[in-house]
Amino acid sequence: MNMNLNTDVRMRHKLHGRRVLSDIELLQVVLNYRGNRKFELSDLQKLMNRFDGRLDEFSRYEPQELIVESDLGESQALLLDAVWELANRKWAFKSSKIPIRNSQDAKKIFSHLLVDLNHEEFYVAYLNRANKIIETPCISRGGVSSTVVDVRMLVKKAILLQASNVIVAHNHPSGNLQPSEEDRKLTEQIIKGLAYFDIHLIDHLIYAGNQVLSFSDQGWI
Repeated sequence: MNMNLNTDVRMRHKLHGRRVLSDIELLQVVLNYRGNRKFELSDLQKLMNRFDGRLDEFSRYEPQELIVESDLGESQALLLDAVWELANRKWAFKSSKIPIRNSQDAKKIFSHLLVDLNHEEFYVAYLNRANKIIETPCISRGGVSSTVVDVRMLVKKAILLQASNVIVAHNHPSGNLQPSEEDRKLTEQIIKGLAYFDIHLIDHLIYAGNQVLSFSDQGWI
């Protein structure tokens, strides 16, 4: 096994586990595993400096963007993309086991899905009577400013899953946390569509960077 790690990183990882390693050192472990080149810690520090030292900013970049804007090759860029997604799915599994009691619980459902995107996506959490998640599909992907949501399909899915409650969420890549007029109209359409079948929309969340707006907390639902 050739991991091209310096002795200090290797020993600390062996003795104390992954938690003791810095972000840069963890990147070195990932990128140097059986790689065709050796990334020194200084190389990775320069790479992180491009993103102000923030992993959340780093993870927003698509593989092809990383290849163009950094020294990473295709295999390293794809490997990092897989690492980000594995981390997302870990939190997705944990959140699916928690009953939704308030907006803070609701925000946890989607944060791993929406905070790092450069385009807009729209998700729906279908909940059972105990307010536990049945399914959380993405029903629309769009550009940097909008998505198209089919309310009829959203309601049909709720009926098929025998959902009692629904939470919807989407992101604003622009960073503007406030809902647009289209967001408000869509929310009303979803409320009315679900109400025919005695299903309730209990929140609509908007993610913008690290901020989240809850329609429920604002008294709009």
